[in-house]
Amino acid sequence: MYSKKDRKQSIYIYIMKQNRYLLYGSLTLFGFMYLIYSVSSYNGICYYGSRYCLADSYLWFLRPQNYGILVTPILIALYLNCGRYLQRSSVLFRLETIRRWVWKNVIGIAFLSFVVAMATVIIVSMITSLQVTQIINWNQARSIYFLSVEHTNESVTIGQVILMAVIIMFVRNMILCLGAFLIKISLGSSMLAFLLIVIIAPMDTIQRRVPFLYRYITIDYSFWESPNNGLVSMGYSLVLTLCLMILIQWCSRKKEWIHEE
Repeated sequence: MYSKKDRKQSIYIYIMKQNRYLLYGSLTLFGFMYLIYSVSSYNGICYYGSRYCLADSYLWFLRPQNYGILVTPILIALYLNCGRYLQRSSVLFRLETIRRWVWKNVIGIAFLSFVVAMATVIIVSMITSLQVTQIINWNQARSIYFLSVEHTNESVTIGQVILMAVIIMFVRNMILCLGAFLIKISLGSSMLAFLLIVIIAPMDTIQRRVPFLYRYITIDYSFWESPNNGLVSMGYSLVLTLCLMILIQWCSRKKEWIHEE
C-alpha cells in the first residue's frame, strides 16, 4: 500500500524504489558478465586489436548472440519482478477499465526499458573505454568500418552512434517485455513467460533465414550507408509493438487471468 509520501510520487518511481536492490544487483551482474565478454574471443577487440574503437563496441554488443545472452535473461527477470505490482487485481479495480490498466503496464514497460537501455550503454561505455584508444575512427582507412563497407565515413559522430544504440536497446527491451507480459497474462505464469522469451527471442542467433528481433532491429556498419535501413527497422518495430499490444488487450478481455503472486 502507498503511504502519503508515496502517493505524491509516480507509481513507476515507487516501483523502482521498491525494487532498487534487485535493479542494482541486476546491473552489477550485467557489468560482471560484460566484463567477461569484453576479454573473450566473442568481442571484436580480440580480432581487430587497435582498429577497434568505442563506436564499434556498441555495434558488436548489439549482435544477436551477445545481446541475447547478456541482456535478455536479466531484463525479463527484472521486468517480471518489477511488473508484479501493476498486474495485481487491486490495481485493475482502482483503474476501473482494462484499457487503462493495459496502458499503465505499457508505460511501466517503457519506463523500465529506457532505464535498462541507459544503464546498459553507460556500463558498456565505461568498460570499453578502458580497452580502446580511440572513441571513433570510422573516418580512417585503418578501421573496422572501412574493412566492412570498403570506404570511410566522415559524417558519423560518436553521439549519433550512442543515440542509435540507446534507441535500438529501448525498442528491443520494449518488445521483449511486451512479449513476456502477453505470455504471463495468457498462461498465468511468470516462470513460463521467462523461459519462453529467453528460449524464443534468441532464435535469431541460430538461424538467419527468418529475422525475428535481433537481426531486424539492429544497427551494423551498413546501417550508416543507407537511411532506408533505419526506416525499415523502425517500421517493423512499430508493427510488432502494435500487434503485441492488440494481443495483450484481447487476452486481457478474453480471459480470467488475474493471478496474485
